[in-house]
Amino acid sequence: MMSARSQVYRPVDDAQGNWVINCFYIDRLHRGTGVATELLEAAISFARKSGARTIDGYPLLDDSHGSASLYVGTYSMFHNAGFVEISRVRDRPLMRLRLTGEG
Repeated sequence: MMSARSQVYRPVDDAQGNWVINCFYIDRLHRGTGVATELLEAAISFARKSGARTIDGYPLLDDSHGSASLYVGTYSMFHNAGFVEISRVRDRPLMRLRLTGEG
């Protein structure tokens, strides 16, 4: 189920086999401890094993919004996992990880 806070974005292209990571829920006692990075790595592994060709994310550029707003992840977290910025959607970067040579 999608959160009421989730934004809906239209696809920027027609990438086939594209998956989207839209948010992470981290208990406030464990925020800032690397849990989101571990979840991102697990999501990438799961998507790869499940046949995804690409994965998109819409992280925030920095943490100036406060930790409660970082449920979408940070730019650096996605960048460090190999995602590259391919577009901007409103005020957010659209970052994509290619899992295969296609897509």
